[in-house]
Amino acid sequence: MYRLLLKTHNKIGLKYLCFTEKDDYIKYLGSGKYWKRYLKQYGKDISTDLLYETEDLERFKDVAIVESIMRDIVKSEEYANLKIEEGDGGNYWGGKKRPEHSKWMKDHNIIPPNSKGKKSPSTTKRLLENNPMNNPISRQKVSTSKLGKKRKPFSEEHKKNLSFAARRYYNSFRI
Repeated sequence: MYRLLLKTHNKIGLKYLCFTEKDDYIKYLGSGKYWKRYLKQYGKDISTDLLYETEDLERFKDVAIVESIMRDIVKSEEYANLKIEEGDGGNYWGGKKRPEHSKWMKDHNIIPPNSKGKKSPSTTKRLLENNPMNNPISRQKVSTSKLGKKRKPFSEEHKKNLSFAARRYYNSFRI
């Protein structure tokens, strides 16, 4: 069941148009960045109005878009929405991308979250080329600057602080 909700903050009067599939839609707080920031700052004292409910996703999307445009939720100062409600939960990464979006991502070397942190070969190559340690002149400067220099021994107080920090760190993993 798809539900279109209008959340209103009781203290400041800010509104948020959202959707949920949860059965207990009253407890659903909303997921927008701007909206959640206000909830954190002013508390979770909100009221919920159910605007529309259906099991047909396509019909729901149509109603959500029309409602968003009629209320002008993106431009209005009265609403905390940053984009039109389309029934997708604000998911920018899911689904098919427009060709210009894919080109922009490729040009700016953006890594989508579902790529498991793998960098594109061009990024890795560029990072290696720009690494100063791959430049023989830079490498020579670093090695001569450290030539003959030794680290000062740690003081007893510093050793005690290191030991305490290590103990606290490793004890945090104990059950």
